[in-house]
Amino acid sequence: FLFAVFCRELLERECEYVILEVGMGGRLDAVNVFDADCAAIVSISYDHQAILGNSLGQILSEKWAVTRTLQKLYTTLEASDLREYVERLNQQTKAQWSDLFSLNLMHHEDSYSLRNRMLALCLWHWLLHQQIPTREELMKELQELSFSQSKGRQEQMTRQGHRFIFIGAHNVDGVAKMMSELRQKGLIFDQAWFSF
Repeated sequence: FLFAVFCRELLERECEYVILEVGMGGRLDAVNVFDADCAAIVSISYDHQAILGNSLGQILSEKWAVTRTLQKLYTTLEASDLREYVERLNQQTKAQWSDLFSLNLMHHEDSYSLRNRMLALCLWHWLLHQQIPTREELMKELQELSFSQSKGRQEQMTRQGHRFIFIGAHNVDGVAKMMSELRQKGLIFDQAWFSF
């Protein structure tokens, strides 16, 4: 119902561009009613397994359903076996696929948040009908831009001399990557609390 209200609002506003995040999976998500001109698959991890499946391949297949024939697709899948699986899936869909790892735009040591920002810039360039920049150009753009921090995404709060950092990672892989990123930044913390 809320998604139907959202769609009605879109029609009334006559938006030129609509960017939607898939809530869960892809195949069964409400946003999949749209024929997207461009899709992006950021990462695959064990999440919502009761709905998406118990293997990374099954989860990728569910997410793959947001792609459309001959339309643009960007992926930032780290595992080479998942990228090979995308290649097999794409033999049927024939999306205009850009794998940002194969294009050497992303490296395995890049943090998850850096990958997300780089992907956002690639999507921005696509939207403006521009070529994908080189990694060096993307890194330079990122230094010149400031990305606002969303609530719950590394939001910091200090109370009674104690600093808290709130992280919105919602699966084990996301938590592990975020802890690694915090360590790379040199942040030292006494405790890590998890709430699921």
